[in-house]
Amino acid sequence: MSALDENDSALFNSAMMSDVTQDFNGQTRQGIEAVRAHALGVVGPLDSTHFVTNIRIDVEDDAANTATLTGNTLALHYPSGTGRSQSNRRLVGGSRHKVEMVKGAEDGLWKFQTWTIRTVWFEGDYSVMDGVLDEL
Repeated sequence: MSALDENDSALFNSAMMSDVTQDFNGQTRQGIEAVRAHALGVVGPLDSTHFVTNIRIDVEDDAANTATLTGNTLALHYPSGTGRSQSNRRLVGGSRHKVEMVKGAEDGLWKFQTWTIRTVWFEGDYSVMDGVLDEL
């Protein structure tokens, strides 16, 4: 989630397979360019912080190059440049994530192959994320 909070394309790319598939509340994106454009295009510019908890990673003994990661996120979003102000304009949300991961052959890093996100709840000002909530 650091790549989102820091709007860091290089970090984001290092965590994704080039043919990654994302299912964000039923809206599917295919390929790293589409997934990155949505993730960094919507969340990247915001003052945001994502907290990940209840992480579980299952690695199959017979397939040491694949794993499944599950976890929950609490995400706080403020319009760009307002996160440290007294602004009451914010959007907080809770989501569940399931990620099928593979170990990259070139660099040995674990990377997202499929990323499923299910938003459970939101609280606050929906206009903070203009455009993204139309897809929820």
